[in-house]
Amino acid sequence: MTTPHYRHLKQAADWYAQLSDDSVDDAQRNAWRHWLEEDPAHRQAWSVVEKVGARFEPFREEPHREPAYDALRTMDSVQTSRRRALLSISVLAVAGLGGWRALRDTPLAERLTALTTEYATGTGERRELSLPDGSRAWLNTLSALDTHYGPRQRLLRLHSGELLLEASGDPRGPLRVTTRHGEVSGANATFGLCHQSDGLCVSVFAGSVELATTGGRARLEQGQQSTLSAHGALGPLQPVEAARRSWSQGVYIAEGVSLQRFVEELGRHRHGYLGCSPEVAALRVVGSFPLTDTERALDMLPKALPVRIQRILPWWVTIETA
Repeated sequence: MTTPHYRHLKQAADWYAQLSDDSVDDAQRNAWRHWLEEDPAHRQAWSVVEKVGARFEPFREEPHREPAYDALRTMDSVQTSRRRALLSISVLAVAGLGGWRALRDTPLAERLTALTTEYATGTGERRELSLPDGSRAWLNTLSALDTHYGPRQRLLRLHSGELLLEASGDPRGPLRVTTRHGEVSGANATFGLCHQSDGLCVSVFAGSVELATTGGRARLEQGQQSTLSAHGALGPLQPVEAARRSWSQGVYIAEGVSLQRFVEELGRHRHGYLGCSPEVAALRVVGSFPLTDTERALDMLPKALPVRIQRILPWWVTIETA
């Protein structure tokens, strides 16, 4: 099944907001049914919005309604009616629900893995770790990590998400990190690994690392970044992105990335849906944005770009042409 068109998703979200209103009447319901039946793409878009909304449905009932509403009421930038706010969910209340990244829910297999791993983070959570060998590690949002230390090895397994490492030297050899795309190892090096839709992004900030995949072996030096594909192929070398390290400090540094890429990155730190219209997706974003307050990060965009933030529902936010 193809991904629903952005325009259809926006229409579906508008209908969802209308039907969730206590004052909805039969005429509106009939109009929604007509819209739903006139195009199969409408049904597909509706199923996506309905799936996202279902994750927030429990918080429409008592005793969750008022706390959720009160939490949103403190956000000055959110201009929604009370009935929409009651559909929302406070940041503190949703830790156990898992998060959405763009249209995709966190894969079930990854959520189950997170329950059984040694270290895991939820949506919007970051965690700093001190490893047994003196190395330091940081886990980004929605990440899962296991450690395996022994007399002859020091090994990490990054199941999902993103990891930043300051790997110390050790008589047992380099610190190795295994992923589904291959293995990355380094000693006296600072490097990051991030699972992305196109593979594993590897960034080297200090020292050097070795990459071992089914496609062979390679080496990355300080200041270099590349992506390992699902087939083990190494992509072109690029200058390292500051954002692949700055997240550990709760900041996303955009160095001319597309707005679409920015939305994907910020969306990892939020509950609900975050998207942008095709008309503005290619705009370039420059600046430092707080990951600890994604609402404020969003509200910074119209000050630099010809866009507006549309909050159809508290958990369905889009970026449109101004």
